[in-house]
Amino acid sequence: MKEKVMPLYEKLRVYSERLTGNVTGEIKRDIVKTLDEAVRELNVLTGNSYDRYRIIVGSEDDCENLDSLICRMKLGGLLSQLRNEFLANGEKAE
Repeated sequence: MKEKVMPLYEKLRVYSERLTGNVTGEIKRDIVKTLDEAVRELNVLTGNSYDRYRIIVGSEDDCENLDSLICRMKLGGLLSQLRNEFLANGEKAE
């Protein structure tokens, strides 16, 4: 299972690095879309539900007004959850 989850973990980790400093609406849209896709894929791969980490917006335009802190919290929470589940021995995902 770890082999299937780690590529998603790495992709999300890269996005979390993009959330520093001034975050544009375009980056927020990318993150919301990527996070949603990753959560759906994780749900299928693992049989668990990671839906609490999704960011639900009415439209892509709503991402413009989305607080960057929400993106950071959801993405950071999911990364932490994945580390705890799949890197329990303190291994590095990289």
